[in-house]
Amino acid sequence: AKTIQDGAMSFLFAEYTYMAVYIVLFSIVLVYFTGVPTMVAFVVGAITSILCGWIGMMIAVYTNVRTTHQCWKDLKSGFDVAIQGGCVMGLSLVSIGVLAIFVVIEVFKRCFDFERAEVMFEAIAG
Repeated sequence: AKTIQDGAMSFLFAEYTYMAVYIVLFSIVLVYFTGVPTMVAFVVGAITSILCGWIGMMIAVYTNVRTTHQCWKDLKSGFDVAIQGGCVMGLSLVSIGVLAIFVVIEVFKRCFDFERAEVMFEAIAG
């Protein structure tokens, strides 16, 4: 289990290194073509994606180890553990995404002066 977790962490570190470079470069492009609000929404979305990826990987590795262990007993037990782990991971990731978009909307309402709500949502959507 430790070897799998170490491999997952190595993969995420490599992936997030490339993502950091992309986030910085694309943020510069976004500021130039669309403005600061869209760039802020992009960076928040990217950070949320990174957080969800890390949490998802941790839950998946933990669940896979537990599933493998339970499959020695019988396949039904392993299947039950796998489904429960998937449900936890899915609910966690969706909750983080909804919370992030809620925070972005509230911060945009307070920090930027949009003439209409539609303009704010267009800035958030890119």
